[in-house]
Amino acid sequence: MAKSLRSKFKRKIRSIARSKKAHKEHALLEGAVARREEYEREQAEKSGTDCGTNFYEVT
Repeated sequence: MAKSLRSKFKRKIRSIARSKKAHKEHALLEGAVARREEYEREQAEKSGTDCGTNFYEVT
């Protein structure tokens, strides 16, 4: 059964909105990872040990 033009239009608009948000979302994620790494570094310096594990590594 054919979908209505309105639902096709709404799906298209949502996909455009998602693609516009992708760049901003990626930048926020990168910032969060950087802050987490800095926090882990500070904690390692305070404790005097470096556990060497990084679960938040972005490849």
